[in-house]
Amino acid sequence: EVDANTLYDSYREQYYEGGVSSVYLWDLAVGFAGCFLVKKCVQGHASVTEGSWDSIHVVEAVEASDGASATYKLTSTVMLTMDVNKTSLDSNLSGCMVRQKEVELPVTEVKPHIVNIGCMIEDMEIDMRSSMDNLYIQKSREIVNSMRKVSRGPQQGHLFTADLSAVVKARASVSGGGSGGGVPTEAATDDDIRATI
Repeated sequence: EVDANTLYDSYREQYYEGGVSSVYLWDLAVGFAGCFLVKKCVQGHASVTEGSWDSIHVVEAVEASDGASATYKLTSTVMLTMDVNKTSLDSNLSGCMVRQKEVELPVTEVKPHIVNIGCMIEDMEIDMRSSMDNLYIQKSREIVNSMRKVSRGPQQGHLFTADLSAVVKARASVSGGGSGGGVPTEAATDDDIRATI
């Protein structure tokens, strides 16, 4: 357990550049189990005012009768929370992902249990991080960027209508004063509209 904590602490520092980690191991009726934990908090980032990453990996290991191999069952859970605060967007992005993997690996002096488990956790976290980024974060960004800002539409439409009405009234008054008809011709109105646009 002491060696596992030391190695996992190095893993956390390389991948997370901060945070805290802990490893707990215990015996089972057949084999052993362990829990590998990492927590990383972020505050005052460029676009994330506050956020946290929690990864929980629970491993069960059962050795073969000859001791030459072992079956590992890994259950990984990742919980992510981010408060995004921008001038045009203030939202919270939170999610949880759970994955399982079971594999049989040889156990040797070069690759003992701690190495096999460490490689499984590393591969699982890379896969989950990639899936979370591509599936959740990128999709959320795409949805937010495609949202229409309703507040600007009516204002633009109102201003355009006001300008158009002013041009038509001005043209009508000029036509009415010169010819006495009071009705502008379509050609003159189209020219004024094109000039306004």
